[in-house]
Amino acid sequence: MTIPNQNTAHVNFNWTHDLLKAFVENMPARVFWKDRESRYLGCNTQFANDAGCADSDQIIGKSDFDLCWKAQAKTYRANDREVMETASPLLNYVEQQQTPDGRLIWLETSKLPLYDERRQVVGLLGTYQEITERKENEDLLFKKMEMHRAICDSTHFSIITTDERGVIYLFNVGAERMLGYSAAEAIGQLAPEVIGQRILKGACDPQTGETIFIELSAKPADAATLLGLETLALKTRHRTDKLCILNFLRKDGSVVPSQVSVSTLHDVQWRTIGYLLIGSDASARYAIDQERERHDLSLKQINRELTNAKLAAEQANVAKSAFLASMSHEIRTPMNGVVGMIGVLQQSSLSRHQSEMVDIISNSAMALLSIINDILDFSKIEAGKLQLECLPIEVVGVVEKTHRIMLSLAEKQGVALTW
Repeated sequence: MTIPNQNTAHVNFNWTHDLLKAFVENMPARVFWKDRESRYLGCNTQFANDAGCADSDQIIGKSDFDLCWKAQAKTYRANDREVMETASPLLNYVEQQQTPDGRLIWLETSKLPLYDERRQVVGLLGTYQEITERKENEDLLFKKMEMHRAICDSTHFSIITTDERGVIYLFNVGAERMLGYSAAEAIGQLAPEVIGQRILKGACDPQTGETIFIELSAKPADAATLLGLETLALKTRHRTDKLCILNFLRKDGSVVPSQVSVSTLHDVQWRTIGYLLIGSDASARYAIDQERERHDLSLKQINRELTNAKLAAEQANVAKSAFLASMSHEIRTPMNGVVGMIGVLQQSSLSRHQSEMVDIISNSAMALLSIINDILDFSKIEAGKLQLECLPIEVVGVVEKTHRIMLSLAEKQGVALTW
């Protein structure tokens, strides 16, 4: 629109009026204005179309109770009254509106008081934009967030989410249980300050210059330092993220061993926007590992004792075999002399009674010599060198010899021994 070159107030007024009208008509928002009684004094064409009218002239003089959104008219009238009575604007509030076809849509509305030359409120100016799609997306997002929150809070795992700087913005019920902090205490805090004492060890990544933390032992007793989230974040940046056991400092000062996994969160451009930590209390697992270690140590000790006992038994057995072999040889030497002399005696002139007694002595000596040989055979058995033979035996002769050897002892005891 061209600015006119006339210098009259009337022309300037008309030009200003046309400029404002063009501005209102071409705004991306609906625009309307009302008097003190909430009757419409004017609107742009978009607003008239929303009301089911062809142009703004059909709106002038009507109230909200006369239009298609009469179901919401009482709420609109209350908002109008608040603006005009308090002379304060209502900005960007969300409300519903019924369309000519009966649908309910969502609006983002602003209303401002209008003043006359004496600064008296004479009406209001209002604008709104339809935000139905945005509102539905927000509601859907809210429902999804609530569902995710319910899932996070119902799991026994600890779930902590941070931004790229390590500031916590999600701290679920599992994390509250494991670490002793409430979500209100943790959210907005740097992760290391909440879940562990931050102690640097001085090493630096040669490529990035980032400080490298030294990983802890799984044993709380060895936990001289406690790690924050940066350790795991650094590992994920170097694609070394995996399950590991770390010790975390609880609010009450106790140390809790935790099985932890951290994943890097990315946006659509694959830029790092944060980190997701999922962990579980590994105290029970640690206790089981400790108990298993104790059992392993106990079994090793028992095995050592059994090995020592086995060696001692083997040594004793060797000594016993050596003793038996030595003693059997020592006994057999004089026994050979006794047997030899009995043989000489049997060849001398003896009476029948003397000959019988010598025979008994001979049988006894031979029996004793047999026992000595059996002892030597026992040594051979232990050495695995015994050879067995199958020979015929005269049972009657064996029984007769045994009877003759035992007869004298039986008679002394007053026992009759017959066969």
